[in-house]
Amino acid sequence: MDVNEVVNAKVISAYVDNLPAESTQYLGPILFPPKKQNGLDLTQIIGNSQQPISLRPTTFDAKPNIRSRIGGLKLQNEMPFFREGIPIFEKDRQELNRAADMNDPYITAVLENIFDDATKLIRGADVVPERMIMQLLSPEYGEPEINIAADDVVYSFNYSPDGSFKKKNWKGLSGTAAWTDHTNSNPLHDIEQAKRTLAKMGHTPDAMILSSKTMTDIVENEKIRPYIISQAAPGAGVVFLTNELVKKFIQQNYKITVLERDLTFTDENGDSKAFFPDDIVTFIQLKQLGSTRYGTTPEESDLKSKRDVDVKIVHTGVAVCTSTEAGPPVLTKIWASQIVMPSFEHLGDIFVLNTNTKIEPITVTSAEGSESGKTAITVSPMIEPGHTYKYKTGASVTAPAYGDKISGGYSNWNGVDEITATTDQTILIVEVDADGLAVKCGTAKIKSKAAV
Repeated sequence: MDVNEVVNAKVISAYVDNLPAESTQYLGPILFPPKKQNGLDLTQIIGNSQQPISLRPTTFDAKPNIRSRIGGLKLQNEMPFFREGIPIFEKDRQELNRAADMNDPYITAVLENIFDDATKLIRGADVVPERMIMQLLSPEYGEPEINIAADDVVYSFNYSPDGSFKKKNWKGLSGTAAWTDHTNSNPLHDIEQAKRTLAKMGHTPDAMILSSKTMTDIVENEKIRPYIISQAAPGAGVVFLTNELVKKFIQQNYKITVLERDLTFTDENGDSKAFFPDDIVTFIQLKQLGSTRYGTTPEESDLKSKRDVDVKIVHTGVAVCTSTEAGPPVLTKIWASQIVMPSFEHLGDIFVLNTNTKIEPITVTSAEGSESGKTAITVSPMIEPGHTYKYKTGASVTAPAYGDKISGGYSNWNGVDEITATTDQTILIVEVDADGLAVKCGTAKIKSKAAV
């Protein structure tokens, strides 16, 4: 039996195409339909748990990352490239040959095992664009960007580098306004305000995306019950608030469909993660918001003409490849690769609400200053336009909450001058907005220049 006749890109792609599409559960293909194009670059981009595993980043000329049966990232034209594969070892080939020669029904199980492994690769490839899209739809601090971490490197793609999205299309709630405060917060008011904000921009949201945990915050809010009871039919008796009842109320009164999203994936470290995070609500129109752009991978452009490599394109832009090395030992490899990035033409049509905003962390470092008793402070990332720094030092310091007014007990700092401070104490740097409200903070152990 020639293994290559039954284990090749064409057969694998046909097998995958005949399976129920797991990606039909995803929002990405609906809001960002897939589109294939040649020569894709960043200038064309606008603004073992049985869960699919996201392909790990790697380099363009690297061999596929081989994982046991149970991708990769480099920038080409600044576009992320993913690749990962699985092996069919000589032992597996011998098992196939033995089963075939004996007309052993075991051959079906062996082939299904191989095809299932290949399916996991392709479904893992489908995770990547969905993960990217959900990141863009749920910016925790108002910065729509895609962050992909691998091998201690984080690649970030910011879709609003001028900060305009955060100013116009994002709001953070904290303190008693946070939806986790079921007594004092008012989710219905916040929903109405989000609608009005988008209406002023000429947009009418008809859906809101959130997790079941965030939905529970709405249901358990004490201000919700009176509204629901007031609309209950006379003689309806005791009204039990359920998710579906509250969703129906929101639909009837605000013309907004609530979309609960709790789908998960397995990340590069083997951890289960949610595509859409808790404490974020995104208001959208159920329409095409952008597109998922697939470029031409090296396998598609360079390997199709090679007789020892078989290549087939599935799911618009995922290249499925098989090859056999003569060895010894003989080794057949199956791998998948893709160049993919969402383009977000209608980024300005959405509004994002962080319903329980935590203060954003910044990295603060302290080094000996140029004079006795002075320390040189550096902060990363850079301060946002219109913001300023405040600081305090002490044996212990307490970080403020997001939105706290920063006044007494703090000193001003211009981000450049050295600060007089005592070695081994702690310095707290707070970034405040134009209203003097805390938005970011970080601490460091002080290192001051010793007296000569």
